[in-house]
Amino acid sequence: MLPKQRALMPASMTAQRTILVVEDEPLIAMMLEDFLESLGHDVSATCDSVADALVHAGRGGFDLAILDVNLKGEHVWPVAELLREK
Repeated sequence: MLPKQRALMPASMTAQRTILVVEDEPLIAMMLEDFLESLGHDVSATCDSVADALVHAGRGGFDLAILDVNLKGEHVWPVAELLREK
């Protein structure tokens, strides 16, 4: 995003966020990390399994999460439920 475009966006869309990435495909996870960091955000962790994501979600320390629905054949719904409860 060009600096001029970023300046025209509402403050809520340009604020730096800390993001949890839950994705089991390494190339997609790396692309997401690069993209988010290029927008000025921090990636708190990248998880490739439901078990790992549950641990990180339980710890907190991030503003939002990006979840892949299917992690190595396992649905991510338990992670989504934990995040909703928090």
